[in-house]
Amino acid sequence: MKKQNLLLLGMLVTLCLSMLTGIAVKGEISTLQSYKATIIPTIDGTFTETEWADAYHTSFYHEPNPMSNHPNDTVHIYIKHTENKLFLLFDDLPDNTSDQFDDVHIYYDCNFDGQRDDNISMRLGRFNNGLIGDSMANWSFGFGDSPNKAEDHTIIEISINITFSDNYDGSSRPEEMNHILPVGNLNGKIRIIFDASPQVSDWLIPQNGVIGDPTTYAELTLTPPQNIPFVTPLLVSLILGISTISMGWTISRKKLAVK
Repeated sequence: MKKQNLLLLGMLVTLCLSMLTGIAVKGEISTLQSYKATIIPTIDGTFTETEWADAYHTSFYHEPNPMSNHPNDTVHIYIKHTENKLFLLFDDLPDNTSDQFDDVHIYYDCNFDGQRDDNISMRLGRFNNGLIGDSMANWSFGFGDSPNKAEDHTIIEISINITFSDNYDGSSRPEEMNHILPVGNLNGKIRIIFDASPQVSDWLIPQNGVIGDPTTYAELTLTPPQNIPFVTPLLVSLILGISTISMGWTISRKKLAVK
């Protein structure tokens, strides 16, 4: 009887952990990761799942302003990089409209001096742009389905020219850097905040960030954690479940041997 209880416990743990990994959190996203890319995505506003399978992925549940008529839903973020490109994908499930004023602002504090780097700020739009840092990026706003939702919604793909050979001095303009963003900080991080216009469903990442206060920005790490192999949360859940079941089986056999 105890053996059956242990087996049941193992299965329950596996199921609960698997369910938890699929839930989009409503809480604050204060840190972001970027994984080294093995696949180069095409920046066309289409979410091709195989192109982003190697990317860091996080998400949060977003409740847009009711006046926008956008439904409450999840915003998914995918991030990866090569030696000279930073790739981002926003799968904006709440944005069920394609609007000419759709855009996302990106603000930085690359050198962690607590000052917004206005000379590299970006405003990337569906049909427009408008800030000095835009020349360092290539982007596309799409509208269609995705692996996360069958109904049409906004999909944003971005690539940003980067280099790890230097760090940003806090004042240089894109043309002075050959339109390449230096991200070679000793700590392997930059501060960043994303601000979507109301037409895109009006989200902010981090959700409680303040555009004028870079100390509230998310810290983006541009390398995976060292000495920790990347595995999906689901795989971790399965391993924990199997370990629990195996432990229960071993204990039961030992008890039978003693008897």
